[in-house]
Amino acid sequence: MTASSSGSLLRRFRRGAQAVEFALVFPVLFTITGVVIDYACFFTNELSIQQALRDASRYGAASVSPCGNARTQAVTNLTALGFTTTTASYSAIVAADANGVKLLTLTLHTDSSGVPYGRLLLPSLMMPANYTGVATYRVEDQTLGTCSLTN
Repeated sequence: MTASSSGSLLRRFRRGAQAVEFALVFPVLFTITGVVIDYACFFTNELSIQQALRDASRYGAASVSPCGNARTQAVTNLTALGFTTTTASYSAIVAADANGVKLLTLTLHTDSSGVPYGRLLLPSLMMPANYTGVATYRVEDQTLGTCSLTN
């Protein structure tokens, strides 16, 4: 065997080793990337729901009919963000806390079928199947228990 033929043989083995290493590492890197993307989508949905409920409770607290207006605004906000609100259940109520402060509490429960960014890459990933959001805002000049709305 000459020196030139042994050098080409060694290069060929190195290329084969690189392909084997890539084949072993790629599935792990792809899975990690998928998990990161799926969790980012989950947290995007959570934050979108929270912000929509905060805006809706703020809007409802400033209106004459806080519960109905807060629920309507929540549906409008979530629909504008791409959520399907048919699978959602809402509740809104005016109640006093321990210090006697009147609070409008808006609650939303929905499953993952109505969210715009679902499980993209890893559908079997163990993530919560339901989203829950709660927003509370202080209201003035409202009688306690004047509204209690549940969908």
